[in-house]
Amino acid sequence: MNRRELLRLFSTAALFSAAPSIFTTAAAASRSTATMLVGFPPGGSTDVVARAVAGHAHGPGGSVAIVENVGGAAGRIAVSKLIGSEPDGSTVLVAPTSTMTLFPHIFHPLNYDPETDITPVGPICSFAFTLVVSPEVVPDSVQTLDDLKVWLAQNPDYAAYATGGAGTPMHFIGVMVGDAFDQDLTHVAYKGAAPMIQDLLGGQIALGVTVLGDSLPHLQSGKLRALAITSPERSPHIPQVPTVSELNYPSLTTVEEFGVYLPANAPKVAQELWIENIKRAQQTPKMQEMLNTSAYQLAHATPDEFAARLQQERERWADVVKLSGFRIET
Repeated sequence: MNRRELLRLFSTAALFSAAPSIFTTAAAASRSTATMLVGFPPGGSTDVVARAVAGHAHGPGGSVAIVENVGGAAGRIAVSKLIGSEPDGSTVLVAPTSTMTLFPHIFHPLNYDPETDITPVGPICSFAFTLVVSPEVVPDSVQTLDDLKVWLAQNPDYAAYATGGAGTPMHFIGVMVGDAFDQDLTHVAYKGAAPMIQDLLGGQIALGVTVLGDSLPHLQSGKLRALAITSPERSPHIPQVPTVSELNYPSLTTVEEFGVYLPANAPKVAQELWIENIKRAQQTPKMQEMLNTSAYQLAHATPDEFAARLQQERERWADVVKLSGFRIET
């Protein structure tokens, strides 16, 4: 091999070793689609939010964004698929923040570490929870959380609360309510919001912790009564309902967000791409329609702010889950 051939060989090797990002970016740009992973079936809340973004999002090189539903294991399979993807912006995950904040305390072991395996991009929208009572059981005189505390103490047979599932934020909001009331409240976990709402409407259970959007039609019709909402501010959908802070229970303040996530070590350019995608989607009529229908609110944060919020929530839920004693062995 002559000197010229050796120089060509070393130059090619140097190009591959010193600038892998060039080839990663080129490969990403050549793809015709970018993938938005959703860990739940089509038609669910996470899927609806993801599709509101996907229609106005572009991947690297201007590729079209599509939603891929990877159901199972409460969304954890989709997280694993994200972690195994290239961190070039061609694959993102859309998921509720509880995937990153609650799951580390619930699932043992968890198949990912949200602090080291994930790059947070930012939130899309948020939603709050409501503490609702059944007018079939709870008298009209119970209008505040303090009223409820007294009524439950006087009626221990009704000292229980319903939610749409175990291991959800609603489950642990109920735990915090019991702790704040200094009462033992039994958790009644239903398989989804619909059967829970039906039992509240029928008076089979007195108290429920619901996603606002799930209970909203029944609150508006008067078939259920909301005592408080867990958001920092009142909701425009039920402006007459006070926040938990207004009722002197600030520890119950809880907001869940749908966020966008990249794999670990994603470059800044990939984050910036999806930040712009989120911003573009948030300004569209389709997003506004989805927000109004689901009783969601737009959410905003830089990647650093979003990461800090996630860490704060992780720390907060650790004590609450420990108090509950709830645990899932995987």
